[in-house]
Amino acid sequence: MATETVYIFQPFVKAKRGARIIPGQAQQMPSETTARRALERLNDKTVGGVVLSTPVDKLAGEWGEPRILAQAGEIPDAFLEAIGG
Repeated sequence: MATETVYIFQPFVKAKRGARIIPGQAQQMPSETTARRALERLNDKTVGGVVLSTPVDKLAGEWGEPRILAQAGEIPDAFLEAIGG
């Protein structure tokens, strides 16, 4: 089994209507460092973010349990509960 670690930056934005916080477009990053830098660059449109890592066996198409490496700003509780953070 050829497992590698995938790093993902998941931003969160304010919904256009209401005060809800919703997920933005998740981005796969080439390294943990790059993902953490994306988290540091939160702006007016991005109110929060999470850096995740997950083991992936691309040959088998199997994804392991994601792990939160860093977070900043506003993150919906439901997201953190789903990830186990």
